[in-house]
Amino acid sequence: MNVLEFVKNSGGRFFGDDFDNYDLMVLFNWVYSMAALIAVGFIVYGAIFYAISEGDPARVNKAIKTITYAVIGLVVVGLAWALTTFVVNSIS
Repeated sequence: MNVLEFVKNSGGRFFGDDFDNYDLMVLFNWVYSMAALIAVGFIVYGAIFYAISEGDPARVNKAIKTITYAVIGLVVVGLAWALTTFVVNSIS
């Protein structure tokens, strides 16, 4: 049983009785948007931390790692969005 069948068989508790692929994509897009927003927030945080590090190597390294991991997170979110969009469009 896949997610779509589970939600359809749940008696309409989630999105109503007419749950379809569009509703699934709305849900996924909302989650991906929140994840991307958090990643952008960490990029801003890392940039501010880098700006106020005053050349301290440990703080500069921490800021660079924060920015690097946030960018990796954005890439992962983008790839997840592309994969789920492809799969949902393929099954519809």
